[in-house]
Amino acid sequence: MSNLSIVTCARCALLLALLTAAPMEYAAAQSARPDPFPNKSAADLMRSYSSGAAGTVRGQELLMGVLNKTLPSNDVNLKTVRQSLAKASGIDDKILLIKVLASMYAPRVRSQQNLLIEGDIKKLVESSDPRLATEAVLEYSRLGYPADRYQVLQRARGAKVLDDDAYYGELAHGLRFSSPEQQSRMLSELETARNPYGNEILASTFGNQDLLGQLDASAQLRLFNLLSSREPNFPLALDSFGVIDMARYVVWMDAVATIESTMSGKPYAELVLGRLSGSQVDPRKILAVFANPEGQRVVRESKDVNQLNKLLARAQAYSSSLPQNVMLNGAAASFSKQMAGTPAAANQRN
Repeated sequence: MSNLSIVTCARCALLLALLTAAPMEYAAAQSARPDPFPNKSAADLMRSYSSGAAGTVRGQELLMGVLNKTLPSNDVNLKTVRQSLAKASGIDDKILLIKVLASMYAPRVRSQQNLLIEGDIKKLVESSDPRLATEAVLEYSRLGYPADRYQVLQRARGAKVLDDDAYYGELAHGLRFSSPEQQSRMLSELETARNPYGNEILASTFGNQDLLGQLDASAQLRLFNLLSSREPNFPLALDSFGVIDMARYVVWMDAVATIESTMSGKPYAELVLGRLSGSQVDPRKILAVFANPEGQRVVRESKDVNQLNKLLARAQAYSSSLPQNVMLNGAAASFSKQMAGTPAAANQRN
């Protein structure tokens, strides 16, 4: 892998880190495995499970296959899954069946099927088994649309089913599904908590304008103020430039610039340049942004070539002072290559 490819796609790197940190996240790891049932549909696998494989290792493999393929949400399949969950005795089977049940939920629809799914998962939130209770809470929360989602999360935190990271992460995940009144209360909690994981979920979610548009206007402003006050920093060691630190900063920058641009109408590129142009800005922040697609967008859209060249000079001077750091030098090379391809650079050569 080249130096340049190592330092690209910050959002992918951070999302992978967030998924890895989240409890019971199954799909991200499972999706990389080859399909052990290439000739079977999800419905075929679910029937095989319910016909006698429950409580066995083979049965769990079948349920994993169901999750990989996505079970169609119809009355027959829903009945099979609900009956299997009601009869299951093993915790591992129950956890996988909860995931299958949640995968059949249809967003934004108040159907009888959805109400049955909500009810079955919610019953298990009170389980005496902490693994099962945690999984049920997380899946219930991520359905997004149950009216009592926020209250269920609060009770789960009070019962120590969720730790602080899981709780604030779920508040951040579900902010856009909530009423304006609940958005205000959730933001008050997130503002007070100063939980880094919750802040990272907010930034990785609301860099998307479509998702941002699901928030009340006052919530957008509060979200912007919250994230603006929580700018990530790099470690004190001057040569530290890890992928996750870089990703965390770029995703934060993308979110605050996107939110501010949406609210003010100012160009995204102008806002990013404004945040990076201070003399006291850590040059690693410049390198992080311009080694990623967000920086490439700034180079394409910005008319301030002089400021871009100043940032490039700072970035190159910093990376040159640490020639042994492959990541820093790869990021600087990426930025330089982008600038060399701009129309202004072409005109200078001519």
